[in-house]
Amino acid sequence: MLFRSVTILAANVNRTTDLLGHYYSGTATAGTYDVQFSKNGYYTKTFTGITLTNGVLTTLDVQLVCISCVALTGQVLESGSNNPIPNAQIVFNDGTSTINAASDAQGNFALPNFIGGTYDVVAGAWGYQNYCQNMPIDGNTSPLVITLVKGYYDDFALDFGWTHTNATHDWQRGEPVGTTSGGFQSNPEYDITGDCIDQCYVTDNGGGAAYDHDVDPSDGTVVLTSPVFDLTGYIDPQLSYYHWFFDGALNGNQPNDQMTVKLTNGITTVTLETLLNNDPGNSSWVYKSFNVASLDRKSTRLNSSHSSVSRMPSSA
Repeated sequence: MLFRSVTILAANVNRTTDLLGHYYSGTATAGTYDVQFSKNGYYTKTFTGITLTNGVLTTLDVQLVCISCVALTGQVLESGSNNPIPNAQIVFNDGTSTINAASDAQGNFALPNFIGGTYDVVAGAWGYQNYCQNMPIDGNTSPLVITLVKGYYDDFALDFGWTHTNATHDWQRGEPVGTTSGGFQSNPEYDITGDCIDQCYVTDNGGGAAYDHDVDPSDGTVVLTSPVFDLTGYIDPQLSYYHWFFDGALNGNQPNDQMTVKLTNGITTVTLETLLNNDPGNSSWVYKSFNVASLDRKSTRLNSSHSSVSRMPSSA
């Protein structure tokens, strides 16, 4: 049982449990206290008259009773074939809390103590398009059947394992924090419209002034790399993505950064585009699409390197 909060009431000491429900707490003043356990969706439970003695460890275990829990089960299947999809990620978010699940070898998942409510449900696996729905879940909910359409797609609502350099002002996956410089939107405040949730990859997504977290030549090159995607069997594969790039002057210094997008099969690398400070569309989300077959690539990897901000879903 995972608890949200453990509070020693009179001492005003509050702790949050870890992912296994473990907690460690205490107070410097010995005495008799009431200890309260609470979690959203569960009845709060309070133990009264708990004696705490200096130097003595007191173990207090508790089980909370769910207010509106349901036994939620489901399966993730491939659209058309109905083949099970193992290791798919399923995320439920009701605006205040997030519940995560993963499908087994048969595509099944089970959450026996699921808190009923209305959730944004996002499901996906690498090599499939994401599933996004808002739905109420209660005791009348039938087992969920989630179907995913084949095709590589990533809007970063889920973590499919993109890799990045370990450098200053490196790439971060998260909700973008907007910044401005000289009247221009240097870092976006929002991801593009139509994504499952407001998530993208941003270089050093720290907010503040535009120059506080920018990538400069002195920082070196920061590289974001997708997982490998195998396009063998695709008749006319297309690679598309959105990018955001901003390169501004600071203290009289001329803009001198760039962002390069590359496609590689591990042996040969093709540069798809190199973005400079005076390119049209800078300081906005720009859509790009390329015919992969024309590049004569079948097993490919997408690389994005250097500079400011980019969101890169790959699709085929």
